[in-house]
Amino acid sequence: MIKELTDLSPAEILLIENPQVKVDKLARVTFFDLILKEVLKIETNGEASKKDKKNPIVSLGKAFNSYQPLKHESIFLSVFTKDNDLKVKLSNLLKTAFEKIKNSEDYKLKYIYSDHRMKQYFKSNFFQRLLGIKVISENGINVQKEIKSELKRIKTNTTKKVKGIEETLLSLNGNIVLIPKIPTEIFELIEKKKSNFRKENSDSVWVDYGYSDLYYYNTTKNQFDLMAINDSDFIPIIESVNGFDDSSSDSGCGSDGGCGGCG
Repeated sequence: MIKELTDLSPAEILLIENPQVKVDKLARVTFFDLILKEVLKIETNGEASKKDKKNPIVSLGKAFNSYQPLKHESIFLSVFTKDNDLKVKLSNLLKTAFEKIKNSEDYKLKYIYSDHRMKQYFKSNFFQRLLGIKVISENGINVQKEIKSELKRIKTNTTKKVKGIEETLLSLNGNIVLIPKIPTEIFELIEKKKSNFRKENSDSVWVDYGYSDLYYYNTTKNQFDLMAINDSDFIPIIESVNGFDDSSSDSGCGSDGGCGGCG
C-alpha cells in the first residue's frame, strides 16, 4: 500500500484523487475522521428519527486535548475553543466552521493546499500563485493513479470479503472512511483485532480509532446510521452560510483533473 493512504488525511487523499472535489465531500470525510480519532464524538438516540440521526449532537472526544489538528481540521474544532463542554448540532457546527469561507476553492486553497504536506503533489508558477491556482504536479499525477488503483482494489476486496481485508482497512487509519458499505462482519473482525492488540500491548502507546463509535454501535443489521449522512446532507447546510457561494467556484480547467482551482 502506498504511504499516502496511511499518512495523509481523507480530505488530502480526495483532493489528490480529484482536485475538483467539492467542499461537501471534504467536510464529510474530515468530520468522520475526527470522530474516528475520538477528537470529536457524537450522541445518537436509538429511537431518533432518520432526520435527527443525520444531524447528531457533537461534542469533544477524549483525544481532543492531545490532538494536533491539521489546518483543514481545525475549523471543525474552533467552536469548542471557548467551551470544552459545549454540545452542538452537526448543522450548527458546520455553519460555524464555514462562516469565513467563500466557496470550495477558497477552502481548498487556504486550508489544504497551504499545508506543507501537499507541496509535493501540487505546484503553481508566479502567475498561478497570483490567481490562487494550484496545478497537480507530475509526482501528484503518479500518486493520483496509485491512489485510484489502490482504493479500487480495496473496495473490491472489501465487497468480496477477501481474507485479511480487515488488516488492510486498519492500515488505512482514518482513510477507512473512503471505503463505502463495509460489511458488519468485517467491522467485527477489526474490533476483535483491536481488542487482541490492546491485551497483548497493554503498555504500548496506541491511537485507538473509534471505529465502534462511528459504525458498530450505531448500526442496524444492514446499514450504519452515521454513514447514512452523505454529501447531499452537508452541502445544503454549508451553502446556507451567509457569504458562501459555490456557483462560480469551478476551476475552469480541463476534465483531466489536472488543476486544483482558483481561490
